[in-house]
Amino acid sequence: MTEYIAVLGGYPDVGKGILSASIAYLLKHRGNKISIMKFDGYFNTNSGTMNHSEYDFSCQYNDEEVFVLSDGFCGDSDTGVYERFLNTDLTCKHNITNGMTFASIIEKEKEGGFPTGKILELNDIKRQLYSQLIEAGKGNDFVVIEVGGTIGDSESVYFIELLQEMKNKGNKVKLILLAPVIKFIDKSPGSIISSETKIIRMAAEKLKRKGITFDALVCRSEGLNYIYESNRESLSQRCDVPIEMVFLDPKCDTIYKLPSILEEQSFIKKLFPEQGQINEDPLMDFIERLNSMGREIKISIFGNTESNGSFVSLNEALLHSCVKEGVLPSIRWEKEFNGNIDADLVILTDGLGDAKELISKARKLKIPFLAICSGFISVLSLLSGKKPDVEANHLGAFEIELSKEGIEVYGMDAVNERYRFKGKAYSGLDIEGITILGKINNSPHFVSADNGRLLATLFHPEYSSRPERSHPIIDKMISEVIK
Repeated sequence: MTEYIAVLGGYPDVGKGILSASIAYLLKHRGNKISIMKFDGYFNTNSGTMNHSEYDFSCQYNDEEVFVLSDGFCGDSDTGVYERFLNTDLTCKHNITNGMTFASIIEKEKEGGFPTGKILELNDIKRQLYSQLIEAGKGNDFVVIEVGGTIGDSESVYFIELLQEMKNKGNKVKLILLAPVIKFIDKSPGSIISSETKIIRMAAEKLKRKGITFDALVCRSEGLNYIYESNRESLSQRCDVPIEMVFLDPKCDTIYKLPSILEEQSFIKKLFPEQGQINEDPLMDFIERLNSMGREIKISIFGNTESNGSFVSLNEALLHSCVKEGVLPSIRWEKEFNGNIDADLVILTDGLGDAKELISKARKLKIPFLAICSGFISVLSLLSGKKPDVEANHLGAFEIELSKEGIEVYGMDAVNERYRFKGKAYSGLDIEGITILGKINNSPHFVSADNGRLLATLFHPEYSSRPERSHPIIDKMISEVIK
């Protein structure tokens, strides 16, 4: 029987996605078949409809990234975390929203799917969600589910109640609550650090009032490297959780350390006593390489963004490639170009107004330069003298046809990428100095110039990067810096 593990949050933005991915990772590397998914209570049908700019779907919504999945679906940023931890490709089935669920019920009703009577809000929504969970469980030993939002939010009540009902009816369901321990520092002489657990207790009480019980408590702690024993005992008693099922999720210098921290606490063994030892740990291998790095390279990323949280995947992809090449990235985000470049590598992302001066300066100084998405349009406008004829319609996953030079970069004959613009086949690129590395229907989506020191892509290579499998385009740029 498939086992379901749901991670619920007692506070917003506390790290449920990283915890969910870590649990799935530890189970996967014990030889289990794993599915992982995100449920969000909002009524959008995908994250890409929340707020996107004219060209770029990787833009902000609430300072978060829209992550494009392998089938082209615009998912929540946490789905990118899942892919990177599990080294896998996910689809729209791994990101459910209330909007998607309600839309499917309405479509079913239009097709005569409810011939016996009225659609009942509570029962029929739960039935639809239940069918989605059962579908996710087929062929898998475990399904890990991150429940978005905060305990008590009305938008998630259907889903949380369904999980408890499944548990009551004999389904194998584990509910895990992740909530913060707040650290207080008394600065008076002779003082000590204390911690406050009221937020966790309040979240647990909200659950208990709804008849919802949970199997483990994970305490998210910013900068607090331990939980006082008295706090653990109090939390155990107040939250009705055995003291051995109270775990710590401390602040880490890299998110990839969390699986090993949970493993040190015997998290999986305590939650699932029948599970054996972990049989491989590629993330620990990555961390060991990361800790052995010496040289640091400076990377300046230019784009119209208020937060680098809008480009989490790019940050992570740069780290993956740098570790592969034996260096550490020092990343600085720039909203405007002041005429000076103090960097070993320049990246242009989602539009910088008139980027011609930046591109020209980097080329003059022979600084490796990578342009992504609408940055690609800026590069082509400068190099070809004409703006590419494209529309900002996301068309999803596609296969890019590589030239001989493109094959040398990728190391393979053909490759699937996740994002492209809709547009007519455009010309004007067959001029000296521009090499077309990849195209779709005779429309260039990947070009180079300056003997490979400048690369420009209409897609987002960072979506496909993993600690275990960095992206060759970003590898190529890092190697240009260190060669």
